[in-house]
Amino acid sequence: MKKFILLASIALLLAVSFMVPASAETAQPIMRVAGDGETVTLTVSTETIYGGLQGEIAFDATALTYVNAAVTEGLIDEAKAETAIQLKSDGVIKFALLGNVENGASGDWFTLTFSVNTDKATEVSFNLTNGKASSVDGLTSTAFETSASYTVNGILGDINGDTKVDIKDLIRFKKYAAKVTSDIVESNADCDGNGVIEPANDMAKLVQYLIGKSTLG
Repeated sequence: MKKFILLASIALLLAVSFMVPASAETAQPIMRVAGDGETVTLTVSTETIYGGLQGEIAFDATALTYVNAAVTEGLIDEAKAETAIQLKSDGVIKFALLGNVENGASGDWFTLTFSVNTDKATEVSFNLTNGKASSVDGLTSTAFETSASYTVNGILGDINGDTKVDIKDLIRFKKYAAKVTSDIVESNADCDGNGVIEPANDMAKLVQYLIGKSTLG
């Protein structure tokens, strides 16, 4: 009888734990940057399903000119997107978006495009402040701040900064991962384009690129 009660208690605990909504979990939204020398794109994404995302993104208005914003089709309530992402003032973009609850809101939320004044910029940075992410079920709300930078004339995968992407970059990356050196071009090292430098994953992507089986970013 005691064994039965114990097993029943464990089953009840497991049932309750699985009843906790996954959307109640929180994770830090990330920004990732890409460019071709003439334009720069900034993408904001989350790994967890959220019901809403808002904040302000500051950028250097002397180096960058805001062009437009594009939301991810099916992820965001597109009817409200045009007024939900606005250039508040020179150098500040304000956004407040609702996720498409039916389809979930895990992944890229939106992408901002900027033109580059190459005479004024070699490296540009973006700072997201007053960030707030709310869960689909409304049980949780996460405050966050994050930043990202991009070397205007950088080349993704050019780890050693010699303007080429070759085996030397992989060797330098391995030394960086082993903490033999810290001399890498960090803005070129996010080879898989997920917004963070993770040597194991980024080196794997670089290897795939070098053998011609993948693109970078």
